[in-house]
Amino acid sequence: MTWAGLWKPQPLEVIPPEWVWGVVDALDWLYMYHNELRDCVEKELAKANYYLRLISAGKGIKTVIKTAKTTAEPLYVDELTCRRVIIKVPTDALYMIYIGDSQSQDFMLKAGEQIELFVKDPRQIYIKSTGTQNVFLLFELAHE
Repeated sequence: MTWAGLWKPQPLEVIPPEWVWGVVDALDWLYMYHNELRDCVEKELAKANYYLRLISAGKGIKTVIKTAKTTAEPLYVDELTCRRVIIKVPTDALYMIYIGDSQSQDFMLKAGEQIELFVKDPRQIYIKSTGTQNVFLLFELAHE
């Protein structure tokens, strides 16, 4: 946006044209700073909302014992809206647990290890094992 077409002095006016163009330039600078400030404030508000979502209380928790098998399966088969899930392998586990998406499960968890994942839909996480092995799941439920 420019203020150049705002007003042009007539030849017989007392106001010099340099003054008018100085005002036009000043308005352009103010408009530019206003946009930069607005963008900065919007970015900071987005950050604050993100962190507020992380620290605000969820709807509740749900715990599940999942039996991981040698074929990949979704972490939870029913529809569930959550904020995060904690997957914990028991300390006496005999088999390795692999986590990933529907295409590949390459992230390995050994006995006693756990991972925290921030997801909305746990059906997007797939789990498999080198043998039949129970794992503990804790879902932090989200407000819908």
